Amino acid sequence: MRALLLVLAATAVAALAMPALALAGPVPASSAASFRDSIGVQTHVAYFDTAYGDWTGVVQKLDELGVGHLRDGAYVTSNAGWNDRYRQDVEAAAAHGMKFDLGMGNPHWGAGSLDQLIALTDGPLANAVDALEAPNEYDIFQGGTSWPSELRDYDQRLYSAAKADPVLRSLPVYGPSLVLGDSAAKLGSQSDALDMGNIHPYTGGEAPSQQRIRDAFSEFGSVWGSKPVVATEAGFHNAMSATQGQPPTPEDVAASYLLRTYLEHFRAGLRRTYAYELIDEKPDPGLTDPEQHFGLLRNDLSEKPAFGLTDPEQHFGLLRNDLSEKPAFVALKNLLADIGHPDAITTRPLDYTLGGDTSGVQQLLLQKTDTTYTFALWQSASQWNTATRQKIAVPDRAVDLTLPAGADITVARPAQTAGATSLGTHDRVALTVPADPILVDLTFRSSPTSSTGPTAPTAPARPTGATRPAKCPSQTPPARLALRRGGTRAFVTSVSSPTRPVPVTLCATRGGRARLELRRVGGAARGMPRVLALRRIRVVAGRPVTASLRLPRSARKLRASAIGHVVLEVRFSPRGSRGHILLRGRLRFAGRAHHWFHAVHGSVVAH
Repeated sequence: MRALLLVLAATAVAALAMPALALAGPVPASSAASFRDSIGVQTHVAYFDTAYGDWTGVVQKLDELGVGHLRDGAYVTSNAGWNDRYRQDVEAAAAHGMKFDLGMGNPHWGAGSLDQLIALTDGPLANAVDALEAPNEYDIFQGGTSWPSELRDYDQRLYSAAKADPVLRSLPVYGPSLVLGDSAAKLGSQSDALDMGNIHPYTGGEAPSQQRIRDAFSEFGSVWGSKPVVATEAGFHNAMSATQGQPPTPEDVAASYLLRTYLEHFRAGLRRTYAYELIDEKPDPGLTDPEQHFGLLRNDLSEKPAFGLTDPEQHFGLLRNDLSEKPAFVALKNLLADIGHPDAITTRPLDYTLGGDTSGVQQLLLQKTDTTYTFALWQSASQWNTATRQKIAVPDRAVDLTLPAGADITVARPAQTAGATSLGTHDRVALTVPADPILVDLTFRSSPTSSTGPTAPTAPARPTGATRPAKCPSQTPPARLALRRGGTRAFVTSVSSPTRPVPVTLCATRGGRARLELRRVGGAARGMPRVLALRRIRVVAGRPVTASLRLPRSARKLRASAIGHVVLEVRFSPRGSRGHILLRGRLRFAGRAHHWFHAVHGSVVAH
């Protein structure tokens, strides 16, 4: 639906503005962890002749961006070398903690039968997949009169195969995406062949809004019924000279609109939104092809403002074709950095009042911990006139935020700059709300929960006084590898074969977060990723936590001469510290058994 946007012609409406009334609490909070989990980006692993061909550079940019969910396609061809490259690239991203929603072909798919794609996702790519997707926009790509019956049959076969497979049955199956207004009526209900509905709510350069989501639900909701919904495509292209397809959006406005899209979609209850797409696929210096300019990165992997000029299809990326960063990429990177990696918690309402000039002001309250909240504020106003192709100056709104208790307050504006500005400790503060989102981080000394809020248990409030350091248990299981640095210890128990996961147990006297990584050193295997497995874990002071690192299938059958040595690296960042503790140990393959030996060191390094 990037080039064809019929929905706009039939249902375009102005964004709804909130009334100029004080907004009073207690206001329910959403989970910050759930919001972060709702953010995804489209990639094209198999587009080897585009900027995606530099997949090592792409993964580096994805790691820098901080996104954990990618959307792509499943492919099986008759070319063994091509298949190996595709699988290794997917595994390389998975080794960095990223998971894929994989499109599972269509009735006329030329890159693998449904049986082959099922075997791919429950076999070589099992550790890389977190969702399966029914055919993409089949109503316009196939057309004709037979597409509804073909799609119904394919959807049912996909769903039945996935739910009958012990590896895949727990994964959600996203339903088919549609474009044309009458397609839902032609297709009929597919609620028995999907776990989540699927929409592509492009706005055609207009400001994102709740009304856009309501329009999509009204038009296509009969397909999924009462099931939850994801948006597997949404975005803005920067092909400013384009005369076809969707109207273009300047890079800086696209940066603001992208963040507003994620916020609006999450606020509307969408489980996940995938921005289309990461990179402008091919060079298009004339900016005429929209399809080459949807990326967050330019074709050379440089950043766009959103991660942002006549071909619309070449300008949807967050990165430009040379992988330089568009403003949208930078904005999303800043947003994710501010949200951080919060744990899932039971949220509680916050009793606050937002007064002043709240006309058109949108809000989303996110809770990170029992004592920390992030308050997102932005305006519903349009920042770009798609007809005249002129920017619209949107006046800031002056609002007053009154809190139930004093809190340390910082304000970030991710579409404009990295980091945040501290406003000090207050129970009332004046704020300026622009059209692009601001993130107001609130840290209370103790839980500010109102007595009228829910009483479900949450994590204990952060202690304000001095506490005795926690101690790790003095007895640990017998280990082949033991790493220690001060009060931080990591150990690995015996592993019988490369097909088994490598269990790593970490304990520290302070809480924090740790990154566990298995990295290949040396060896003759070509094309195998250097990073074989990666996990990020939360560490509670004094409590051992165990995580399993599984080697990719491509590494499990290799001999020692091929894979070389594997280094286990534990990078632990104590809470409140500016440094991290680094522990390293080495694993050697001999036959089919793991043999650990004591080539171990630990060091403290600065960020």
